Amino acid sequence: MVFSIGFVGDSGLADAGELLPGRIVAGDLNERFMSAIGYWSAEDYRRQWIAAVDVIIGGGQKAALITSFERPSGSGALDWWPIFRERQTIYIQSQVLIFAHLSEKFDASRATEFVGTRREFSEGRRISEWSFGLADLVKFRNRPV
Repeated sequence: MVFSIGFVGDSGLADAGELLPGRIVAGDLNERFMSAIGYWSAEDYRRQWIAAVDVIIGGGQKAALITSFERPSGSGALDWWPIFRERQTIYIQSQVLIFAHLSEKFDASRATEFVGTRREFSEGRRISEWSFGLADLVKFRNRPV
């Protein structure tokens, strides 16, 4: 499988206020991340990931996989992986969303609305991104839980 996202290790044992290790694999990307547990639980992250994947599989052009989210406030931020669909190809980028840069309060239930358009360059430099096939996203979604 060329796409997966999930927690690694004893993910069921994290207490509120802890960090939970995870891994995202997408094409050539194989990256660990740490998710803040407290405001969101491990299950909240999983639900958000599935909802984002469903948006893309359902024909949406963009969504985001949130990997670390603490209470939204003016000075806070979250870590996420915006995903963009162009026909049968999915592009993914790592980003930090800074709440103070938003024109309105961040609402995770409307996360897709906060994802900008896909850019390949920023300030003249190529943005790191990875690609994989839509079929890999469908395989991930259809895997047994």
